[in-house]
Amino acid sequence: MRKMLSRLGFVAFAALMMTSFTAQAQSRVDVKFPRGSSGTTIDGSIRGDQTISYRLRVSAGQRMSIQLDTDNASNYFNVSAPGASEALYNSSINGNSTSFVVPSSGTYAISVYLMRNAARRNETAHYQLTVSVENAAAQVHSPAALPAPVAAPHHADGLDGGPDLWKVAGLGRDDLLNVRTAAAADAGAIATVRNGDVLRNFGCTMTAGARWCQIETAQGQRGWVAGRYLQELSRQAMPALRP
Repeated sequence: MRKMLSRLGFVAFAALMMTSFTAQAQSRVDVKFPRGSSGTTIDGSIRGDQTISYRLRVSAGQRMSIQLDTDNASNYFNVSAPGASEALYNSSINGNSTSFVVPSSGTYAISVYLMRNAARRNETAHYQLTVSVENAAAQVHSPAALPAPVAAPHHADGLDGGPDLWKVAGLGRDDLLNVRTAAAADAGAIATVRNGDVLRNFGCTMTAGARWCQIETAQGQRGWVAGRYLQELSRQAMPALRP
């Protein structure tokens, strides 16, 4: 009897811990502005696969501005309209700052998260999320002012999903691919990689119509490379990389 009670106690404790973990991993916060203010800055932190959803009720025609300042390059946010199945804005693609005219009234969610590769390493991000809402000029509903809806990938591994690892492919026989300090062809080169080299993925972005991906080499050098020379690599095929 005592053994059965002990077992039941353990099951109840495990269930409680699982509930607490789930609540922590998917937190919701209602955003409230100080009296007389049209915006606020929120200090926060996340770790691993934790996601915090900041919820804010706004009206059609208002202008919402969002900026995320963070100490982790894999920390991004999505903006979701009420009832929408796709993200209205994905900062892993378009950058950690946006401003747009609200298309319809309702409660919008700003979900702050780490990309899947960083979440798997149980990384931490400390950030400041600045949100403001202002009344737009009357009848301002230009579709050009709205960000294009994008699919919201799990932990948003950049540009419609992405692997943990890349393999360099598609270069000429003796060509090298420059690892640059920024996502631009004229940025300085800090290293080079060749066909077959394995790189760790830290997310991709579009710059001047071209895809650029932030990577880390086996030697621990982090920078940006042209995405057209990257090919997804399964974890099973991964050689030893710097932890």
